[in-house]
Amino acid sequence: MLTCHKCFTKFNLPDLLPSCGRPGCTVDPQTQAELRARAGGVLADVQTQMKQVADEHGRLFWQCPQCGGTDQGVRRCRRCGDDIEPLAKDPVETFTIALTGARSAGKTVYMVALVETLDRFAKMHDGRLTEQGHTKTIYRDTYYKRVFADGQVLDPTPPGRQQSLHYRLEGGPRPVDIIISDVGGETLQNTYEATPDLDYINNADLVICLFDPYKVETIRTALNGIVDMRQDVGHEADRIIDTLTDYLIHKDNYHTNFALLFGKFDLVRHLHKAHNSVLPRLLANLGSSFFTDDTFTPGYRWSEEESRIHDEDVRSLFHLLTNGEALRASEIAFENRPDQLRTFAVSALGDAPGGNFLSRVGVTPFRCLDPVQWAYRRVYGRGLMED
Repeated sequence: MLTCHKCFTKFNLPDLLPSCGRPGCTVDPQTQAELRARAGGVLADVQTQMKQVADEHGRLFWQCPQCGGTDQGVRRCRRCGDDIEPLAKDPVETFTIALTGARSAGKTVYMVALVETLDRFAKMHDGRLTEQGHTKTIYRDTYYKRVFADGQVLDPTPPGRQQSLHYRLEGGPRPVDIIISDVGGETLQNTYEATPDLDYINNADLVICLFDPYKVETIRTALNGIVDMRQDVGHEADRIIDTLTDYLIHKDNYHTNFALLFGKFDLVRHLHKAHNSVLPRLLANLGSSFFTDDTFTPGYRWSEEESRIHDEDVRSLFHLLTNGEALRASEIAFENRPDQLRTFAVSALGDAPGGNFLSRVGVTPFRCLDPVQWAYRRVYGRGLMED
């Protein structure tokens, strides 16, 4: 089974679309150009001008009608027309992640924290996480330096889908390619129409949707004067989640696992300083899942039972601290597939940001790997780096 890194469609090798790959041959421009831009079109829209013919012995092969080439040529994804030949030569397990949420929800910082957590997790298990292709340049220059080295607050993600990050995790029973794709909050705010550019979300193994407590008026009011409050709070969290879940509902046969994240949990921890806060009742038990992260504990293995307990804790958090609309919209979207929905409380920073800088005490991710571990186990039947 292969996975297209552009549209996240999974398919078998025989399903690849043949296209002439001879240098200088301009045959099939529709497949090579137009269809590449029309990612997500239905299968019938993706055609090829390569012709299947038989030799004198009756053996079938693909032939280019322009240059007469008889080799197999370039192989393209039937869904989006993207070049898939490198994947066919080096097939490995692939796990795809679509990162979503409102503008300024902290998607990019969470993505950086997730990558660094994956890297540390791999090293702890005598493995390694390596950047593939263009990822090293994009990640180090655009994300890592500003977040971990300089500790700067990042600008909101521009509209549209961003260039995906591609990593290979090695050291477990077999290597795993992890593809992470981010999309600007404005792209999801208006409509659930099945635009081709968003089809990858429906195909992803895991859709992560970050809920931003900054965007809840009661939480902002309670924290006023306790932590530094940003002026740019983007769009309402409920509106984005409504749009995203509507989009998933209107897609046929969606299989993705949906993780609703109560993000920036470092902020919630400050609510105990606010008058009339309900937080002390919720977090009275210091053994609660809100206070523990065993990711780097020696002998750690993913626990489905512990994750379900954490899920119940986080759902209580949504009910007590928000109007519950985000959780209800998610539950409605997955009412026929409840096992594909789970909630998590995460913190990419570990502490509330101050001014233009992310944290005065450094970046300390909390439970950032949990959504990936949960969904990866659902897809492959085991935790990351586990036999």
